[in-house]
Amino acid sequence: MGNLNIFNSSRFVYIVVENGIVYKNGYINYNLAINAVKEKYVDWESSEINEVDVPEGYKIYNKKNINPNQTDLYIEKQVYITIYKLPIIE
Repeated sequence: MGNLNIFNSSRFVYIVVENGIVYKNGYINYNLAINAVKEKYVDWESSEINEVDVPEGYKIYNKKNINPNQTDLYIEKQVYITIYKLPIIE
């Protein structure tokens, strides 16, 4: 078995985890993953405390030195969502 370098992968899958529960689909890009969250929470725009419409790699609470392939989201009422960008190994 060769030495796998996952950081050189050119293809990725985006996985959405909400309060520890994984969404049933993987997504081929960040926009599809974030849209899945927005579809589930169609009223997210109604609150200023939500942090959903954010760029890839965003961290809530100004976390630093955290995996750049992880995006943190917050929806009111203690709903925490993380989108993981994972390499596809072929």
